[in-house]
Amino acid sequence: MRHIGPTDSWQRFLWSLREGCMATVETKGADSLRKALNLLDIVKDRPGGAEMRDLVAASGLSRPTAYRMVAALTEEGFLKLDDSTRRITFGPKLLALAQGIWSDTDLRGGSRNELTRLAQETGATALLMVRSGGWASCIDLVEGQRGGHGWQVGMVRSVTQCAGGLAILAYGDWSDLDRRQKDLDVDDPRQLKSTLGVVRSRFYAVDTLANESGNMGVAAPIFDISGRAVGAVCLYGDAQASLHALGSAVVQAARDISEARGGYPFDISLPTLAISNDLDGVDLIADSQCLIGDNPCFDDERLFWIDILGPSLYRLDRAGEEPVCLNQTEVAGALLRLGPGRMLLAQQTRLALLDGSGNETWQRRVSGLPPGFRYNDGALDPVGRIWLGAMDMAVSRSTGLLHRYDDLDASPISLPGFSLPNGISFSPDYERMFVVDSMEKLLCVFDYDADIGAATLRERITLLEDCDGRPSGLAPGPDGTFFTCHWDGGAVLQIDSIGRTISSYSVPVPRPSGLVYDGENDRLIVTSARVRLSETDTARFPKAGGTFAVPLSK
Repeated sequence: MRHIGPTDSWQRFLWSLREGCMATVETKGADSLRKALNLLDIVKDRPGGAEMRDLVAASGLSRPTAYRMVAALTEEGFLKLDDSTRRITFGPKLLALAQGIWSDTDLRGGSRNELTRLAQETGATALLMVRSGGWASCIDLVEGQRGGHGWQVGMVRSVTQCAGGLAILAYGDWSDLDRRQKDLDVDDPRQLKSTLGVVRSRFYAVDTLANESGNMGVAAPIFDISGRAVGAVCLYGDAQASLHALGSAVVQAARDISEARGGYPFDISLPTLAISNDLDGVDLIADSQCLIGDNPCFDDERLFWIDILGPSLYRLDRAGEEPVCLNQTEVAGALLRLGPGRMLLAQQTRLALLDGSGNETWQRRVSGLPPGFRYNDGALDPVGRIWLGAMDMAVSRSTGLLHRYDDLDASPISLPGFSLPNGISFSPDYERMFVVDSMEKLLCVFDYDADIGAATLRERITLLEDCDGRPSGLAPGPDGTFFTCHWDGGAVLQIDSIGRTISSYSVPVPRPSGLVYDGENDRLIVTSARVRLSETDTARFPKAGGTFAVPLSK
């Protein structure tokens, strides 16, 4: 239960009601209205709510009259009774009225300073957008030095065709997307839900197409006190510029505006762990600035990895060279080496086979994934079966599952029972299968029958107990051990088959995300993430999103 205290908006609301009453000829019921407003005023002045006897005493009403009025106000949602304290507090109807009072004008006033700061610091043009039905409109704009953005105050675009509209829509109710397909100018509701899932994962949206001026934008949602997305902060600049580089700036601005309006429903700050940004013997292989780097793997002398939300595939031909970035058209959820010169890239709606250069040689549509889900990590069993984790991009509990492909042309077999499966590996004898569930901080251990590909849950082991951060990824190491990343802990852990930590290796970024053991060189190749880091944290950890080589012996 949250008490809504007195605000200037509330005072203006009561004043306007009273002035309206006093400015008109006295009519039947006006006196009752004044008495009801007085009861609301008394509740306002009682932090934590008012007891019924307080209302009777302070209002001067008879007990029966006070009870009738409170009952009527409660029935209409203006008041409510807190069952635990037996106190009367403001009801949800007042919150709805307050949201009406917090008009676009108030939103503009509360956002202007942030828009000005963004335009000055980035050189891009900063916009404030709101949604009305199937349209997103620009209600304020601060020009950046670059200009040429193609927007002006009052301009509207389809809510599904601009970053601001997508940012607001992603945090709304998806249940009516199918029904409102025509209103929202949507050809494929399933694809829209997948796009909105990406927005939720990043905390920001990017334009899917350049606008009429050849410019593209990035936007983050603004929330009101109830956690409802009521607007979006947007930055528009050159389509050739890196929109993702502006992501943390718009997220931080949207967070600041939201908190000034009552709250922000997500925490983008790092845990209070001592994480060093000093390389200290760790080699930076590629400063790739990935949103979520993952699934590093070797093919011959080449190193590959993905940026899940980039989305992109990276190829490093030789140490010391710049990696080649192969942009992808949709989320890249998992990358697996199937054999020499043959890899599998599991995307949001497709499975694709790649050659030793990363070029696509075959593809098929994914089946069996609900809208808004994507693949996340995977592994091969000894006879070549493919296991892939699948997660809800809205990251909801107990919705995750594994898919087993006995053949890439066949439909997958599902294994439910996870929240966020994020790392699959096998024991050296393939009699055990291990799955990391990042959300639940678990190592799930299965008995595995390689003859038929059957996995039977044996036990769940807690990882990182009593510690901030989460496990991410799982890679086999020497002597039957495994490695997992400590997301938000700035480290890689070596664990045994029952989850006990054997060793810990520091990395100079807070969010190591994926890894592979390079036994020939006795080192780990570790990818990392910069998604949802604040401006302060990206400045503190400038190599976040890079790929590193971590020696296991010094």
